[in-house]
Amino acid sequence: MDTLTTRQPKIYQSRLNSFYKLVSLLCLFLSSIQANGAEIRGRIIDAQSGQPIRNAKVFVSPAEMETQSNKDGKFILSGIPKSEVDITISAIGWPKLNLKKRLNQDLTDLGLITLLAEVIKLDEILVKASPNQIHQSLSSLHLGPNENQLLDSNLADSLSDLPGLAKGAIGPHATRPVLRGYSGDRFKITEGGITLGDLSQTSVDHAVGVDMANVERVEIVRGPKSLIFGSNTIGGVIDISKRSYSHKQINRPYYSSKAGYQSVNNGMFGTFHLQVPFDNKQVQFYSLKRKTGNLKTPIAQLHNTGLDKYELSAGIVGFSDQSDSNFSLNLLDMDYGIPGSKEGHINGARISSRQSKQRFHYHRNLSAQHFKELDIDQRNIHYVHSEFEATQPNASVNMNQKIFSLQGKLTGPKITAGTLLQLREFMTGGFYWTPDTREVNFALFSLFEREILDLIAQSSFRAEFLMIDPKTTSHRLSNMEYSEVIRRYFNTISASFQISKNWSDMETSILTMLTSKAPKIEDLYSDGPHLGTYSYEIGNPNLGLERTIGVEVSAKYIVPKGWVRLSSYLNYSPNFHTSSKMGDGYKPGADWIEWGSGSSGWLYKYQMIGAEAVITGWEADFIYLAKYIRISGNLSGVLGQNLNTNQPLILMPPPKGILNIELNQRRFLTKVQIERSFEQNRLGQFETKTASYFLVNIHGIYNLANKVSGKNHKVALYMNNVFNAKYYNHLSRIKDIMPEPGRNLSLQYELDF
Repeated sequence: MDTLTTRQPKIYQSRLNSFYKLVSLLCLFLSSIQANGAEIRGRIIDAQSGQPIRNAKVFVSPAEMETQSNKDGKFILSGIPKSEVDITISAIGWPKLNLKKRLNQDLTDLGLITLLAEVIKLDEILVKASPNQIHQSLSSLHLGPNENQLLDSNLADSLSDLPGLAKGAIGPHATRPVLRGYSGDRFKITEGGITLGDLSQTSVDHAVGVDMANVERVEIVRGPKSLIFGSNTIGGVIDISKRSYSHKQINRPYYSSKAGYQSVNNGMFGTFHLQVPFDNKQVQFYSLKRKTGNLKTPIAQLHNTGLDKYELSAGIVGFSDQSDSNFSLNLLDMDYGIPGSKEGHINGARISSRQSKQRFHYHRNLSAQHFKELDIDQRNIHYVHSEFEATQPNASVNMNQKIFSLQGKLTGPKITAGTLLQLREFMTGGFYWTPDTREVNFALFSLFEREILDLIAQSSFRAEFLMIDPKTTSHRLSNMEYSEVIRRYFNTISASFQISKNWSDMETSILTMLTSKAPKIEDLYSDGPHLGTYSYEIGNPNLGLERTIGVEVSAKYIVPKGWVRLSSYLNYSPNFHTSSKMGDGYKPGADWIEWGSGSSGWLYKYQMIGAEAVITGWEADFIYLAKYIRISGNLSGVLGQNLNTNQPLILMPPPKGILNIELNQRRFLTKVQIERSFEQNRLGQFETKTASYFLVNIHGIYNLANKVSGKNHKVALYMNNVFNAKYYNHLSRIKDIMPEPGRNLSLQYELDF
C-alpha cells in the first residue's frame, strides 16, 4: 500500500506536466496569430465623469470579432476584413453604442468614445443603468442568456463543463455542483445574493431545487467579492438570477414559453412566463412543470430515478424615478427517486420536498459621495423534506426548516458594505433523532477597491456571529449523550486581498483568502439514518471552526482574435471537516445498523471528524474567434491530500478537458463539444478507481425573429453522448451500480412575444 501511494503522485505529476506543455503550446499558437486586414482602435470614457471605462466590449460584425477595453479605456482590434462593418460598444451600466464604418485603410482610429450612464430605452425595455462595478477576479465565470448554451434541467449538469466545476450525484436528479474539489457548504449557492433556503448543502441526496429553465444568468464569483455572500466561500459562490424575478421595466405585455423533450428518460417540461405593465407597476407570473421517467444507461435502465416537479411564482414590481420595489411569492413541489444499492436500502428511496418563499426587494439610487445604490432584501422561506423507503407509504425521515433573512447593502463605484440577519428553525421527525434547533446568524461585510500606482488593490472583510441552540427534549438520542448536546457560539472572521495589474494585452492577479466555516447542526448533533446516502449519520459535538488559507495566481492574455486564461491555487485547512465511515462490509463486528431485516439491507455509520488537509489545482481556458467560427476550451485538475493519514481526500474530481467548436451563421448555430475525463486513481478511504472516458456532444440552435409580429422563435436540437459510451462519474455515489446516461436526444422550443 505504501509503495502504491508513493507512486500515484508521480504518475499524477507526469499527467499534470503534460497538461502544462499542452497549455504552453496553445498560448504560443494563439500569440503567433498575425493580424491581417484592417485595425481599429479607440478610447472609451464616461461622458459625465470623464473616467475611462474598462472591460467594455467592442464587437465587430460581420467579422464576428470582439475585444475589451483596458483600464485606460483603450482597445485595439486587428485582422478585420476591409469592408463596411457594424461596431457595437457595450458595458454594464451604460447604453450600447452602434457605429457603422467603412474600413478602407490599414488603421482606423475612432478617437474618444463617450458613453452616458442614464435611464435608457432598448427594444421597449427600460433599463436603469448603473456604473457601480467592482473589478472581478480573473477566475470568476459568467453564464448568461446570450451564451448560446443549452441548459440542462439541473444546475450541476449545466455547469459541469466549465473549468474547475464537476458534478456530485447520487442519481440523475440528486445532483450538486462541486467547485475545485469542494462540496457541501464550502461554497455558497445563492439566488440574488441570498441563500436558496433548501437543504442541498447538508447532503448530496438533497437536490438543488433550482430548475435551469427559469434561470436567466449564473455568476461564479471568486476572490474578495465572494465574501459579500458568505464566510465559507473558499471554493467560490454560484449566484443565480431567475427569469421569474425580473427588475426590467417594460411598456407592453410580454409573454414567453418553453417546452422540451429528452429521450434518455422520456422527460418532458413546459414553462409559461407573463409580464403585464400598468401605471408605474407591472405584475409577473411564472409556471413550470417537469416530469421524467427512469434513466436509460448504455447497459440497462436505472430504476427508481423518475422526477416530478412543479413551480409557480407571482409578483408585482413598482417603479419610480430613483427606486423600485419587488414583491413575489414562489412555490416549489419536487419528488424524485434515489436508486437502490447493494447496501442501505435495496429498493432505493423516494425524496419529497416542498418549498414556499416570500421575497421583498427594495432598490434606490443614491447621490452620496461614496455610495450610489441602496438594496434591502427580505425573505421568508419554509422548506419541508421527507425520505421514504421506495416500497413504503410513510416517511422514515422528516426535516423541516424555516428561514427569515434581512440584508441591507450599500454599493458605490469602489466600495460595498452591508449587514445580514438570518434566523433559522430546524425541526426533524420520523426515525431521525437530531434535536430541533434554532440558529441566529448576524454578519457584517465590506469590499473595497483602490488604484495604487498601476495596480488595482481589492480587499474584503466579513465577520459573523452564529448561535446554535438545540432542544434536547425534542427527541430521544440513540448514539449521543444528552450532556454533549449544548448551545454553541461561533465567531468567524474571513478576509481576502487581491492585487491586479493590467498591460495592453495581459492582465494578472494574485489573491489570498482566509475563510472560516462553522459546523452545521447536522455536523454537531446528527443522530439518525439518511436513506438517500445509504448511511446512519452521527455528529461530533466537539467540532470547532474549519479555517482555510488560500492563495491563487491568475493571468489572462489577450490576442487579436481571442484570449487565454490560466489560474493556479493552493488551499490549506488545519481542521478540515470530513465524514468518516466507521465500518465496512456486512460481517460481524462492522459498525452498521440493520435497517429492517433480511433483504431490506443495512446502513453504515458515519461520523464527522477534523483533519489537516491541503487542496491544490489549476485551470486553463481559451477562446479563439474567427469569421463565423468560435473555438473555446478548458483544462482543469485538482489534488486533495489528508495530511494526517497521508492519503488522498475522498471524492476529488479527476482531470478533465473540454473543446467546443461553434459555427454561427446568422440564425443557425452548430456546436460540437468534445469532453475528455482522465482516470482517477488517487483514492481516498473506501473509494474505487474510475476509468477515463471520451464523449462527443452535438448541439444545433435555430433562431427566427419576426419583426412584424414581434415574435422570436428558438428551436434547439442536441444529442449528448453521441456514441452511447459507457462511462462513470467518480463523484457519483452509485457508480458501482450503473454508468452515467447513454445517448440522449433532446428537443427544445422557445417562443417570446
